[in-house]
Amino acid sequence: MSGLDLVRRLQEQDDMPSVILITALPDGHLDDDAISTGAQCLLRKPFAIVSLLDRVARSLYQCAFSTITMSTLPSSLRRHAPATPH
Repeated sequence: MSGLDLVRRLQEQDDMPSVILITALPDGHLDDDAISTGAQCLLRKPFAIVSLLDRVARSLYQCAFSTITMSTLPSSLRRHAPATPH
């Protein structure tokens, strides 16, 4: 089973986890395939550890704030709510 196959299987779950795919394959189409199947990103080997840590941090940030919407925050906190990372 490939990483893309695993992501496709995970999509069948109600609560899909964040997935960061890592590959050594040079195929340029993998980037688009990874994102379109639901992965957070695709890192190519070799990569700097800071790149992986950045992606993990972004994923954790998105998970932490995915259940919070502006309408559920008290008005006093809305102006201090962090912007969603790109």
